Amino acid sequence: MANVIFSHRRDVDGLMSAAIFLRRFRDAKLNFVDYGKENVEELIKKLYALSQGDFVVIADFGLDDDYAKRLSDVLSELTKKGAIVYWLDHHNWSEQSISLVKQAGVHLLKVKDDEACGAELVHKLFGGNDKFSLTLSQIAHSTDFHLPLDEVAKTLACVVDYYNSMEKSVCDKNLERLAQNLAEGVFLDGLIYEHFLQYKKQEEKAIEQLLKDTRTFKVNDFVVAVGFAKDPLGPTKTCDIIRENVKSDIQVYVKGKKVSFRRSNNAIDCSKIAKNLSGGGHEYAAGGELAFDAEKHRDEALEEIKKAIQKALS
Repeated sequence: MANVIFSHRRDVDGLMSAAIFLRRFRDAKLNFVDYGKENVEELIKKLYALSQGDFVVIADFGLDDDYAKRLSDVLSELTKKGAIVYWLDHHNWSEQSISLVKQAGVHLLKVKDDEACGAELVHKLFGGNDKFSLTLSQIAHSTDFHLPLDEVAKTLACVVDYYNSMEKSVCDKNLERLAQNLAEGVFLDGLIYEHFLQYKKQEEKAIEQLLKDTRTFKVNDFVVAVGFAKDPLGPTKTCDIIRENVKSDIQVYVKGKKVSFRRSNNAIDCSKIAKNLSGGGHEYAAGGELAFDAEKHRDEALEEIKKAIQKALS
């Protein structure tokens, strides 16, 4: 029997979800996952490989309708083999996806978008009276809900973005080491700080290029600002920079096939926009995927993003 967690690789919430689980189950196997067809196929493959009696947690990861049936089928096979599966999340799900996962025999803890982040749900179920797990969940809450951050939280957010600018296998190896450190009560060590300095070294030039490459257009009465991001900038940092420098209602991060949306106008539901690009998320932050590399086809990317926003607003 193995204890296994799958959590989101792209943010501090997913990192803390893994670290809190590790504090409870020291021998746990960590898996970091992401949205998009290729990543979901990888998740399905890993789920198929699990064994009878395994204890499995999926945390801080939403279920998009495009993949709900396939994932529910593999989860159903897993629970029929005797595995115990929990899914803990706060992203926006359709009623159909919720129903399919429950029918698969999964213990689903699905809360409202603004009720709790993924790490808080992991702490609620597995943290017990562990005060340090509570601290980790509170850091995740601050980063996920865009609250003021202390220097530790800012550093961790930068490091996670830096790791996500690397090849997936290297990123996951670094994230696993960081989660292990956090599980042992270590926020920063020499290597993590070195990685933070590497991030800061690249950040200034990336921001300068981002602002040069940002494009704006209108959909109805909403101003959309699209930034073609460079490493090591992640979605939240990119959209924050755009918001600070370009008057806009919707901020869009684009890198490769990845697209993320943020809002500065509460009339916008980012999750509805992202669903039109095979994604999902929150009302205030969501992500999807293009069928092509936006860096090579910028005009086409802008057109696809505009169509996704138009469809959501209609």
